[in-house]
Amino acid sequence: MTKSDQNMAELFAERSTQAARNEIRALKADKDGRAKEARFFRALAQGQKVHAAKLLLLMRGLAGSTDDNLAAALAEVESSSDALSDMIMVAATDRNALAETAFTQFMRASDSHAVRLNNVSADEGNYHVCSICGFIVPDTVPERCPVCRAVPEQFRAVE
Repeated sequence: MTKSDQNMAELFAERSTQAARNEIRALKADKDGRAKEARFFRALAQGQKVHAAKLLLLMRGLAGSTDDNLAAALAEVESSSDALSDMIMVAATDRNALAETAFTQFMRASDSHAVRLNNVSADEGNYHVCSICGFIVPDTVPERCPVCRAVPEQFRAVE
């Protein structure tokens, strides 16, 4: 990977993170009754998403084979689950029940992602994602999310 390739990957991650932070800032500005500032934060986030999308297009040639990418995604999910386990313990020690619940849901969803990654070839290819916890289900939406108990209306089809 060249230095330019590394720079694109770093900038992609940076712009994606900045966009997410500015969406959070917009929500806070809305809550504070500052609609003009909220709209600006959303505009800033959209601009950063444009940058990220362009970088993603430029980097598409850097991706490995689909099998390599599935293996890399599985390794990332497994690493994330390990980190989340530590975060759950810290949240419990800190008596931060909201963080502990969120981290636990994220870990359970990540564990299901690992299962899906190992079985993606056997799946039909139709997926739904819980908008509350990120759980992925193939084909049919359950009556309740097995991770967070969300109702079917909280699942979004993936195109």
